[in-house]
Order: sequence, then structure tokens, then C-alpha cells
Amino acid sequence: SVKTIKAGKMKDLGNPFREMSPDEENYLETLVKSAHAEFIDFIKLTRPNAINLDELADGRVLDARTALENNLIDRLGTEDDALNYLVTEILHGDIKDFTVNDTAPKPSFLKKLLDMSSPITIKLELPNNFPKL
Repeated sequence: SVKTIKAGKMKDLGNPFREMSPDEENYLETLVKSAHAEFIDFIKLTRPNAINLDELADGRVLDARTALENNLIDRLGTEDDALNYLVTEILHGDIKDFTVNDTAPKPSFLKKLLDMSSPITIKLELPNNFPKL
């Protein structure tokens, strides 16, 4: 049997080793509905021409063609297409103020540590009077 020691009523919310209480279920349901409503509001704000949004925004995964047909994306393309479009807009379009962020994953502490290591040569000298085997 598993016993959880906690300081607050919701401290082990989502614990897989016990049944969820009605209070916890209600809290999570409210939280998820709030996040979903915020997401829908953001799409409506940034994509005012979106079609079938209430029907499509039910948690399903959309393929690119469906997203395009419902005005949820601007166009289909590769990462290179997106970069080329962005460069063209910066050089010849209306984009004048922008920030470049490095999104490359940062190496872990262990990776940094291992990368610092290099072969080490150790020369061990024994005293002359050390017995030879």
C-alpha cells in the first residue's frame, strides 16, 4: 500500500496511486475548460476569418490541408519556405522591427561536463627502491 504525506489538500493532485477526489476532478475540469476558452479566444483574435472553429477546436489533431481550408494557417510549406518568406518580408516587405531568438536546445549539464573532458595523461613514477615484480 502507498501512503502520501502532504502539506496541502491538492499537493498530490493527479497521483496515479489513488482515486481522484470529486474536488480534484472539478478543479482540473475547470482548469482545462479555462485554458481551452483562452486558446479559442486567442485564435478568434488572431484568426478572425477562421471557419468552423467551434467544431474543429475540440481537441482533435488537424492535418495541414484541413487547417488551410479553414483559415487556421496561411499556407503550406517547409521550414525552409518559412525562412525564405521571412527573409523576403524583412528585406522587401513591411517587417521592420523583429527579434531573433535562438531556439536551439541548450546542452545539459552532463553534456557540458563530458565535452570538457579530454584525454588526460598521467605519469606515475615509483621510487627507485620500490620492489620490482
